[in-house]
Parts: sequence; structure tokens; C-alpha cells
Amino acid sequence: MTLRATIVAFLIMSSVAALHAQEALYGKQPPRGSAFVRLVNATPAAAVVTTDFQAETRLGAAGADRVAPYAVVERAAERSLTFAAKEGGHEGHFTYKAAADGYVTIVMEQSPAGTITFTPIVDQAEFNQTRARLAFYNAALGCASATLGLDPSGPAVFQDVATGATKSRTVNPVQATVRASCAGQPGPTLALGGMDLGASYSIWLMQPDGKPILFMTPDVSAKYKPRS
Repeated sequence: MTLRATIVAFLIMSSVAALHAQEALYGKQPPRGSAFVRLVNATPAAAVVTTDFQAETRLGAAGADRVAPYAVVERAAERSLTFAAKEGGHEGHFTYKAAADGYVTIVMEQSPAGTITFTPIVDQAEFNQTRARLAFYNAALGCASATLGLDPSGPAVFQDVATGATKSRTVNPVQATVRASCAGQPGPTLALGGMDLGASYSIWLMQPDGKPILFMTPDVSAKYKPRS
């Protein structure tokens, strides 16, 4: 074997070894072209969601129980995703085409007519290992424009977030209290804490039963299991 062939063989073996090491540490990695989709329950009660890309999902009606991990959707550009939700006596159906290599949050809410509606929110998945990423989601049907600011009278962290939208930024992990407001009217407060450098978090403003609530969850992904 020539010297060049030996070097090429060594590089190939090194790449394979690195790939196996990565899989051992992080698990199987999704193929390129996958989308990352998570479900969020902003209805008044617990909900059951059936999709064509993961097992039946049950979402609670209290804090973090409302938010599912991101699920991997392979070959996202080649398919349309279907959703069917039940909450009490209410139902809803939805079809959506997610962008390949993108992140999207599907928020379920109960409409004034009593049906379950689905709002897709495209997420900005920027990450910074030296800071924490913080996103603010306005999932309150009755709030056309939401603001999140430091309490009691500090500057705004996020301004003018429309219903069914999100804004994000990187921050230094701090101990602070924030307050949400809607159209200038003060709403609930939330104590921030426990954030880690390099991690990502979401703050949710919801109004499931007419009264606004505010809570934070870490952004996590379900373990990827390749289709057999």
C-alpha cells in the first residue's frame, strides 16, 4: 500500500471512529433534511394529540406539562404532517408542512367556537455556548401584542410580540423577575433562575381559561430513533 493510500485509509477509519464516538455520546443523529417539531397545549385542560410522525402524545394543563419535547420528523420536505387533538369534548385537526432542518412549535388553543385550533410558530434555533438562549412565546389568544420586561419597572426584554409569534435573544444567566404585559396592561410575573450557559429556554404566555399565566421550560429534544 502506498503512503497516500495509507493516509486515506487512516482518515476514513478516523472519521468512522469519530462518528461512532459521537453516536455513543449523543445517540443516533437525525439525517439532514429532518425537521424538529414540538407540541404545546394552551387549552384549558389536558389534551391528547395524535400525529403521523410520533406516538400518541398526552399534554397536561399545568406549567411544563403543557410542552412536549421536540420530535424528529425525517424527510420533512417530502411530506405533510397531520395532527388530531382531543381536549374534553373538544376536537381539532390540522395539516402542516414543516421546513427541512428547521424547528417549529405547534400551539393548540381552544377557539371561541369550542374547537381546537393549531398555530405553527417557526423557531429561531440560534445557540451560543457562552450565553443562554431565551425565547418568549405569545400563546394567548386575547393578547394581540405582548411585552416581557424586568419587574417592577425595568427595561423590556421582549417587546411587541404578536399573538402566535415568538422573539428570542441570548442572555447571561441571571436571577431576575420578569412581568408580562398585554397592550400595556400588567400581567403575571415569573422568577428566572437555574439557567445554564449554552442551554435554551422558552417563556410562555398563555390564557387557557381567560386568565393569563406565565412559565418557563427548558428546550429539549426527544431521543432520536431511526425508522426501521
